[in-house]
Amino acid sequence: MRSVIYKSAILPAIALLARTFLAFMASVGFSTITHAGEADRDVARARPGFEDIDTTGSIGHPASTLPLTDEQRGLVFLGVTSLPDVPVVDGPAPPMSSVVPASIDLQDVPAMVVSKVPHVRDHKFVKFEDYILIVRSADRVVVVDIPLYRLLP
Repeated sequence: MRSVIYKSAILPAIALLARTFLAFMASVGFSTITHAGEADRDVARARPGFEDIDTTGSIGHPASTLPLTDEQRGLVFLGVTSLPDVPVVDGPAPPMSSVVPASIDLQDVPAMVVSKVPHVRDHKFVKFEDYILIVRSADRVVVVDIPLYRLLP
């Protein structure tokens, strides 16, 4: 007799708890869906001038004045990072198509890289903490940026 009373009291309580939980989860999900676009608007408000930027990114590399394939970019990366005594410039790397200040020394692209990637023959490079920049020697304009990815400690 006790088990019948026990089952008749517990089962409705479990069903009520399950319905409450499902209703809560549904309301959280609906709230998330209706407010998803607000985060993009908040970012646009926090960063004026960036309202029209595609937040999903794109395939490929940013427009550069020196078209390099991924393989060529990899060869430049390996050639520069394998040099033992390349100075790393402090501070942020200048953006694409900007002029590197005269106070920053430009380095010669390694001969091994030039033999594999002839496009960089008349260029120099600068190594920053997070980028390798390929710079036109004539006017010091950044034509390629190659990110240096580091693992966090």
